[in-house]
Amino acid sequence: MMSQLYSKLIGSLALPWVSVLTHSNFWQLYQRLRRDSFREACAPSRDEQLDRLQELLRFAYGHVPFYRERMDALGLPPKSIRSFEDFSRLTPTTKADIAANFPDRLTASEQTYKPWRYVSTSGTVERLTVIQDFRKRDLVRATQLLALDSATGYQPGMRYMEIPPDICRNVCGVADTVEPGVFGYFLEHAWARKLTDPEVVSNLRGMIERQLIYRLKLLPSFGAEGLVQQPATLDQYLQQIDNYRPHVLKALPAYLYLLALHMQERKLPPPRITGGLMPMGSSASPHMKAVIESAFGRGVHEDYGCAELGAIAAECGSKQGLHPFAGLFFVEIVRNGNAVRDGQLGRVLITDLYNYAMPLLRYDIGDVGILRRDPCKCGLPGDRLEIHGRLQDCLVAGDGDVVTPDRLTDLMIERSDVLGFQLELRDRRQAFLQVVPRNGKTANLDEIRKLMRDLLGSQLEIQARHVPTVLPEPGGKFRLVKNASAANGIL
Repeated sequence: MMSQLYSKLIGSLALPWVSVLTHSNFWQLYQRLRRDSFREACAPSRDEQLDRLQELLRFAYGHVPFYRERMDALGLPPKSIRSFEDFSRLTPTTKADIAANFPDRLTASEQTYKPWRYVSTSGTVERLTVIQDFRKRDLVRATQLLALDSATGYQPGMRYMEIPPDICRNVCGVADTVEPGVFGYFLEHAWARKLTDPEVVSNLRGMIERQLIYRLKLLPSFGAEGLVQQPATLDQYLQQIDNYRPHVLKALPAYLYLLALHMQERKLPPPRITGGLMPMGSSASPHMKAVIESAFGRGVHEDYGCAELGAIAAECGSKQGLHPFAGLFFVEIVRNGNAVRDGQLGRVLITDLYNYAMPLLRYDIGDVGILRRDPCKCGLPGDRLEIHGRLQDCLVAGDGDVVTPDRLTDLMIERSDVLGFQLELRDRRQAFLQVVPRNGKTANLDEIRKLMRDLLGSQLEIQARHVPTVLPEPGGKFRLVKNASAANGIL
């Protein structure tokens, strides 16, 4: 009851004043998207979406050298793009394009929506920096909150907990230090007469937002031990979650999965969570999701986004896929450069309709997915998106089909003798498999090799061995499948 009252006070009093004092429009944007325009955000008419796309194209052609030269080279000026089919003739923007042309050739020649800000991605494979304008900044915050609300019913003022990836030991500083309380920090710097220092003002603003508005509590990442954690460590995490009683628990899928397995094996009661669980950094495979939901007794709700674009799509209560925010993004699925059929796997391309500081047109985000066009049970019109992992982690089956990392992950972790693994393809004929046994067992490597060859082809030579753990990548996320054999040519 007190939590609901606190949330109402935050929404009716605190956030409107924050908007006035910080000149941010995100709270008003969120309320409009949630109350009046959620249907518009997810399912605008095709004409409305095309109008927004054509406006962006005209701006990019007139103000961004990279896109003007690309459109001219293709003989594709904005006035010739009268349909989505015309737009699909534009070459996708790759991460290599961004790295080679950032910032001068990719940013607008005039700052239409000032100020601009730099945003860096953590990246499973590579890191990028992009620029967003203030309008895009507010939309990012509004849609991130919209995704939380759509998936779990979260509102500011409710308790929110995250277990971020291991990169935050260096970036966020949560592993070895605990953020001080906002009131103690204020009094300490007031006594020292430093409340006007820019760094102190910035720290206070962030602490007020995290601690008082979002009530965000960060737990340290699982750290250098990777996939193998001591039972006492997992007990401590579960106790901290139970003590805080968050509405939302958001963590890497591997973290949620390890906690769930620990609860199942020890027959432990789930920690108290009032809303739901959300993977961060990547989606959970179907088997992971089933284990997590069974152990925690709460639903696993997906959203989809990235640092360079913000929240792109979110689940509704029906959990039949992700509803893209089609009023804000144009989402395509392509295979070998062509649009795919309904339900067919392909590369995900995203066009951000609202960032005029650094437009991203047909951005090849590096993921593979499916668009489904049949109606959702929730009644919301428009396509539904399924994300099936990173393109660079996809493999080719013996029959020529594409094997997604989710499919391979479930093939391995559904086994009772496997806790985790990492498969690395050096070329199309040779693979190295590391297997982390479960519960002190010895995994049957011969049987696993046979399973792999049945799926990936009998010509594949697999060198398999037991390892004590699998460590995260430098970006903090886990890559269970690595394909160095021209993964970009798969789709």
